[in-house]
Amino acid sequence: MSKLVREKRVNDAMALSTLDAPQPSAEAMTLMRDYIDGKIEVADMLKQTLERYKVNA
Repeated sequence: MSKLVREKRVNDAMALSTLDAPQPSAEAMTLMRDYIDGKIEVADMLKQTLERYKVNA
């Protein structure tokens, strides 16, 4: 997938997710930038985000 397609996907998702909501965290922005740059895939973004909020039981 091209960088332009990845960037459009992120921009579209951001437009929907930030309606009446706060700006994404710095960590989320870094993940999105890494995705746009082709360093990680969507599954990696999801996994890293879930791990950040996981509570050790």
